[in-house]
Amino acid sequence: MKYMAASRFQFKEFSVSQDRCAMKVGTDGVLLGAWAKACDGDLVLDIGSGTGLVSLMVAQRFPASRVVGIEIEPEAASQALENVADSPFADRIEIRRGDVREMEGTFQTIVCNPPFYSEHVVSPGEGRLLARSTRSLAFSQLWECSDCLLCSGGLFNVILPISERVAFHALALEHHFDLWQSCVVQTVPAKAPKRVMLCYVKGTCTPLPPQHLVLQNADGSRSAQLSRLTADFYLW
Repeated sequence: MKYMAASRFQFKEFSVSQDRCAMKVGTDGVLLGAWAKACDGDLVLDIGSGTGLVSLMVAQRFPASRVVGIEIEPEAASQALENVADSPFADRIEIRRGDVREMEGTFQTIVCNPPFYSEHVVSPGEGRLLARSTRSLAFSQLWECSDCLLCSGGLFNVILPISERVAFHALALEHHFDLWQSCVVQTVPAKAPKRVMLCYVKGTCTPLPPQHLVLQNADGSRSAQLSRLTADFYLW
């Protein structure tokens, strides 16, 4: 999905500097931050927080919640700290630099915009390569960490390329997570979907009907669905 190249991206209630982050503010992160399911008051873990975008969006949406973002890449973690400190939510967001595989604690909700591809990918920079591939954190490891860190009945939210959905879901079942909500994301009506957002419950649940989100109309204009989803964040 589209990445925003500006060094600073302004949202309604906060801004995100990103000149030192390999992965920039992009549509995927915005969609996840706006769609992810949680209960207000939850302790939320943002795995691979990058610029801090999703942590900031979750903090805005759930004013009684606290958010912990963990990021392994030093420069991204440093910039996320600055973005959080410059926001209205600084007292409710903690950014940690480290490896989630070494983390301890218990959370009610997890959000993650994870490494994209299970195969190796080619990318202009090593930081972007590590952020986009599972060299840094395999899906199986992500599920192991989520299983350890999430309380029973807790929620795990993720956005993925739709090509990874079947393999990712198989791992979820292995770790005894049930799919609760899903949303297939289509850029324009005439093209096949590229992304899917998933919300799992640690334990058993009754799934809700699948959702479908189209980002643009046939003429390329922003869809009413996208406008509603991001109304509290985008300035336009």
